[in-house]
Order: sequence, then C-alpha cells, then structure tokens
Amino acid sequence: MHKSWMVATIAIGCAPAVPEPPSAQADSAGVWVEPPAPLEAVAPVMQLTIPQRSSETLVMIRGELSAYHQSRIRRGELSKTVEARRVDCVQWDGPNGAVLAPQAILDDAEPYTLAAMGEGVLAVLRVQRNDVPLLRRMWPPVGVASATAVAVYCAEAPIPSLTPGREEQWFLLQPGDVPARLTQGVGSRDLMADRCVTVRAEVDDSMPRVPPPLLSGLALEPLPLSRAAVDVPPPLPCAGADLPAPLGCLRLDGDRLHYYPTLGPTAVAVRSASGSALFALADGDELRVPGLSPMRAEALELYAINRSGLEAEADVVVQTSAARAHPVISEVLANAVGPEPEQEWVELFNDGTVPWQTEGYVLVDSAAQTPLPAAEIPPGGFALVVSEGFDPSSPFDVAPAAGAKLLRVEALGKQGIANSGEPLSLLAADGRAVSWFPALAQSKAGVSAARALDASVVSASSFGLSAEPGASPGAVNVLREP
Repeated sequence: MHKSWMVATIAIGCAPAVPEPPSAQADSAGVWVEPPAPLEAVAPVMQLTIPQRSSETLVMIRGELSAYHQSRIRRGELSKTVEARRVDCVQWDGPNGAVLAPQAILDDAEPYTLAAMGEGVLAVLRVQRNDVPLLRRMWPPVGVASATAVAVYCAEAPIPSLTPGREEQWFLLQPGDVPARLTQGVGSRDLMADRCVTVRAEVDDSMPRVPPPLLSGLALEPLPLSRAAVDVPPPLPCAGADLPAPLGCLRLDGDRLHYYPTLGPTAVAVRSASGSALFALADGDELRVPGLSPMRAEALELYAINRSGLEAEADVVVQTSAARAHPVISEVLANAVGPEPEQEWVELFNDGTVPWQTEGYVLVDSAAQTPLPAAEIPPGGFALVVSEGFDPSSPFDVAPAAGAKLLRVEALGKQGIANSGEPLSLLAADGRAVSWFPALAQSKAGVSAARALDASVVSASSFGLSAEPGASPGAVNVLREP
C-alpha cells in the first residue's frame, strides 16, 4: 500500500491575532535586550534594541576592540581585521530604536562588541548559556534557496509540547510584522513532534526576516527566512527496481533501505517502529534509512519537502532480506611518502553484519580493473588492496593497523592511483556497483583521502582529507576539519 500527496504552494490564509512580544529590558548602557538579560549574561539567541540610533550605523564584532580599532570606528572606518570579525545581523529601525538580530547562535567563549560607526563602542556583551531548548534549522540548510518561507527546526533532546492539543501558535517575523505560525513536528502527521517544529510564514519577497529570539519557550536558530525564485527541476526517474517515494526514490539493498531525492535538495523525515529522524539532502545525496532489521516487513511513514515548495507524505511497507555484507571503499592513499606506486593502497571496509567474501569483486579506476583475491573480511573489518611490492613496515608512511588484511594484487590500477585524484568503484561479481569513491586530489605526500564511515547520509561532505597523522590504514577514519 503506497499513498502520497503533494502540494505545490503553501497558503496560510488569514492569521489570527498575534500576541504582543514580551517587553525587553533596558541596560544601564541604554541597550535593550530580548529576552531580558543584563549585557554580561545575554542568551545565545538574542536581539538588541538601541534607542536613538540608526540601524545602518550599528555593528557587532566578535571579541573586544583595541584602542586603535576603537579610534577607527569613531572615524567611521572598519579595518579588514575587524570586518572579518563582524557578526552578520538582520537590522531594522523599529518603533523604539534600531534593532540588531544576530544571524547566528552566539558563543559563550568570547565577548561581543556593539559599536556605532562614527561614534564608538556602545557596549560589550557576554553570553551565558541557559536551559531554553535550542533548535537548529534543518530546512532549508544554509546556502539552499527556497521558494517558500517554510523552515524546520530540530533539537538534539526532546522538547516540550507547545500547547495541549498542539494547536498552532502565531507570531511575527521582523522586520515588517510578517505573520507566521509555529506547529510541532513536520507534515500532517506530526512526525518528529518530540524534537522538531515547523514555521510557515506569509513572506512574499526576498527580504530576510527573523523570528523572535524566544518563541513558546524555544530558541530557534536565528538564520533569516526569505523567499527566492528557484528553478523547479524536472523529476528524475527512479533507477531500475527502485520504488517511488515522496520527492525521491527508495532502493532496497538486502537488509538495508536507501532514499535519494529526485527533485533537487530535499528534507526527508522517516518514522519506523524504532523511532523517527529527519535529514537534509542535497543533489546526489543518499540516505541510509535508519532503524531497519533484516528479514522483516517494515512499515514506514515518510515526509519530504524540497526547495520548490513541494511537500509529500507516504506510507511504505518494505520487506528486508537476510543480513549481508556491505563492502565500501573507505580510504585511498595515492600520494605516498615512500616509493610509488608500491606504497599506495585502497582501503575497503565491511559495513555489514556478516563476513564479506572478496572473491569475484573488482576494483575499478579510470584506467584499469583490479580483481580482488579471495579473502574473508569480518563485520566491521578492514582490508587494504596493495600491490605485490607493498612494504607494511616502511618507515615513511603510517603503518597498517593490526588486524587489517592485505589483499595483494599484481598491480594497483594501471600505474597506481593518480595523485590528482580519480574516481574509484567496487563491482560485485554480477557487475553491480556496490561502492564508489570520488576523485579527490592528494597534494601532500602521506595524506590520504577518506570517507566518514559513521554518516547516515552519503554526500560530498562525507569525503575529505584525513586528519593527523595523515592516514588511518585499517582503522577508523577521521576527516580533517573543512
């Protein structure tokens, strides 16, 4: 049984009366803070009102300012150093003065300086963490334009119900007193109601607007909401035997199920017998649906929303098969410190729950196909595909971890793996591609390219260069911070 619905536009209709926001509190410096707090203990999500100032003249800077930089601000100048520390804010002139709404959750590790260009420093703020639930914006992600002002926010821990019966709550986005409503969960079935809320606003232009810093006892990540013109992509067909799903497709892989979007960037919420989760996916991303067990009929509820404003829901029942091995290409050292191509290697990882028999599998690069020798890799185990000349005791590169199997082949690729990067794929005996690895350049010798093995979503950000000591052959990968 597979049911779904889809909506191309979102209409809010006439909004009921919006309650007045709580009064802010004036500090001795003449700065009004919302939610009310002294300047030495402001909330991580907050807004400031500064009477008798124009919003165009105000800046917020991370850290305190030296006498030199303060003098430049009094002259109406910002040095490049200070400009780099400037906090992005939505600013407007309200009825009680200029309003600054930082577009990020403030950090309690450093102070923040509020200044007026041409005048000087007005105040120094310090952040104090509180017990207010903090919800991150899951949709739309940063950098993804959306045709509708709909946003989904989720917390790491359970949040309280908004009101008995989960009645919608109306509020105003600023600037411009734009009506918006807050509901618990996502979709018509309130998926993720214990962790997420949805905001829908009557925004009809590209002007950035922000919610109040404290809304129904919750602090929402203060990224601005706006609408943008976006191209509606033509839907991509589901591949092979994949099943249609809300704004995407489902791929059953034995004891696992994967979802991928077919209409551009998409957020998808999944509810199964084991719980609920929400994920934001970009073009080309693939989600491993969590919580499924082998040899079971699994009933799922799915909700999806994309940047074009399309929303869809569906009930899906899938039958998983017996547990199987799931080999993946997990790490590649193309630019070894030691002799090349002898010291190059490709790491494989068994992400399944049963042993993997490697015989019949083929590693493919842009120039050659390398059949794997017969071996058994246990669940959670690693293997390194290496050439006959590979020396595991070489003093130049990170040595393979104890327990990692060496799969020796006559040659790795045609002449090794290109330092400039080349795509790799792993084929099963029947020719199916069971794993892939993108072309990532390795400009520094001894530093490998690796995959984040614990990620539910496989995306471009799942791959990167390894952190210190530069590689982790036969061990858990750690990616360098972007």
